[in-house]
Amino acid sequence: MHVTRENITSTLMRCYMKPGERSCNDYKLKMLEEMLPETMTAQQAESLLHRLLKRCKFEPSIAEVMEEWYAIVRENRRPQVFQAGPAQTVPQRHINRLKDTRNALLEGRPIEGLNLSEKLIRFARSFFPEISLSVIERNQLEISNCMTDRQKDLERKDGYMTYMKLNKNGVITLYMSKIQ
Repeated sequence: MHVTRENITSTLMRCYMKPGERSCNDYKLKMLEEMLPETMTAQQAESLLHRLLKRCKFEPSIAEVMEEWYAIVRENRRPQVFQAGPAQTVPQRHINRLKDTRNALLEGRPIEGLNLSEKLIRFARSFFPEISLSVIERNQLEISNCMTDRQKDLERKDGYMTYMKLNKNGVITLYMSKIQ
């Protein structure tokens, strides 16, 4: 049996029509035709029909038809199971970085730059081009505070700006200065 959106309602009514009955509820047919989408495929229509015939002992209500239709739509929206594609090669620099990180963890050494964002590193190096990742990591709080304060300073436009100063021990301090 080939079922489409156009004939699903009449097929439903024929399935549930009592013997000797000549006409179905035309109002119900019209409502279903208006509520079911025009984009319904033949496979979806057939699936809807089979689900309704399995579920309903008597003629289904409009609500039951729509409930089954929405269930079909939800099932089709579920994400597909992951299909593994061809293996991709990992660049050697990534492998070396992972090995270094693993060895540092096994030896109990701190890992430089593990918790640092690229944005934070770029901001710190805009002030101190030769600053190492370990110094950035040690002063992460001051650098991020300076970054947010400078953003506020630019929005405020009051003539003051937050700056950073790096001392010989590798400690960053923040200070405010008037813009010339």
